[in-house]
Amino acid sequence: MKIVEVNREFRETTDEEINQALADESPDNPIAHEFARLIAAYGENITEHVNKIGHIPDDLLRFKGGCPMEERAMQLVAEQLRQVMQEYNDD
Repeated sequence: MKIVEVNREFRETTDEEINQALADESPDNPIAHEFARLIAAYGENITEHVNKIGHIPDDLLRFKGGCPMEERAMQLVAEQLRQVMQEYNDD
């Protein structure tokens, strides 16, 4: 797994700034780009980890980031994983 950290310039980005960036339809929004990069990297790491051990460990879904943007990105990834797992279990 790769170490994934938010780029230094975004460490102090607030939840409000993240919300504004995600609502902004501009394709050039640097906050939205960094948020998307984190989500993609976390997803790749989780996929690699699950492929290696064969399941999703519960503690993986309780990850705490080192700053608001990391926490928010991981919360979104964890929420998506929970939904996929619930759909799988319902089948």
